[in-house]
Amino acid sequence: MLVVGPTVLTRLVVVLEAARSTTDPELRRSLLRAPLHLRFYRVRLRLPWYPTDPYELGVPVEVLPFGDGRPGERLRLPCRPVRRQEVLGPDGSRTDVEVQVAPDLWFAVVCLGRVGWVHGDNVLTAAPVRVVPRPGPVTWEQPVREVMTPIGPAWRRTAVLPTGSRITDIHLDHDGWAYVIGVRHAPLRLDAEQFRDTVLASWTWIEP
Repeated sequence: MLVVGPTVLTRLVVVLEAARSTTDPELRRSLLRAPLHLRFYRVRLRLPWYPTDPYELGVPVEVLPFGDGRPGERLRLPCRPVRRQEVLGPDGSRTDVEVQVAPDLWFAVVCLGRVGWVHGDNVLTAAPVRVVPRPGPVTWEQPVREVMTPIGPAWRRTAVLPTGSRITDIHLDHDGWAYVIGVRHAPLRLDAEQFRDTVLASWTWIEP
């Protein structure tokens, strides 16, 4: 049981209401930092838990091959991801990894399907072709360029969202299967790509 006096309880209610109402994730984290009784109530607020050090890759993740020929992968993350590797989208894509490691940093891995698949009027092309930006509600920050990643050559692009956040993703193909690996981050989050490559350095393929 948590025993508190009326003064502490009143202050606790004020802090909890402030944390619940604010839209600033950093302020919410500050309000709920340190005191035991505030940490006790984090679950009541349903606030996310972020790793202290996003580069401490202490959580092993294994995404098994689906059974249709696509490979799986093993990698390490700083916290437990949300994964839906047993569910394919209507276009045959599969979200292998989806995780938020900080208030301003998200990481995701999606297997788009087999190169050459046709869905509606769209053909899933090879990485150098499909990475070419298309018109849309985003602003493309710089030209596409080829980069070398820990799991092989890829093609990189950066989109600026209407909110100001950026999505930097890389497209690559492995054994005929198309992958996109992306980080969504705040403009001042300058280590987003470094984080991505740190995770990719722990990556090994699981062949079907």
